[in-house]
Amino acid sequence: MKNTIKVIAAAAVLTGLVGCVEETATRTAMDHGGMYQNRCAEAVAKEVGVSPNDVVVTRTTVSEGNGDRTIYVGVPNATADWVCITDYKGNVKQAYFGGSEGAM
Repeated sequence: MKNTIKVIAAAAVLTGLVGCVEETATRTAMDHGGMYQNRCAEAVAKEVGVSPNDVVVTRTTVSEGNGDRTIYVGVPNATADWVCITDYKGNVKQAYFGGSEGAM
């Protein structure tokens, strides 16, 4: 019985860790949650002509297939979030306005 409980507990721990992605955050004056978020915040801020400190990362998703991140960035006075896509290494592949006004 004790061995069964240990095996179940170990399996539960391992199962909980499967699929987790750890992102290393580099603390800077502008920190939006990690390397990927910071790079997207910088790219979007540059695209719209504001400081990276003026934008906010609202959500991040990770593609299970290729590791690309889709990062949503809020910009002052925008009607919707901007969308930024990075590869698994953190290189910005694309940044565009995600609202109904069309991609920029």
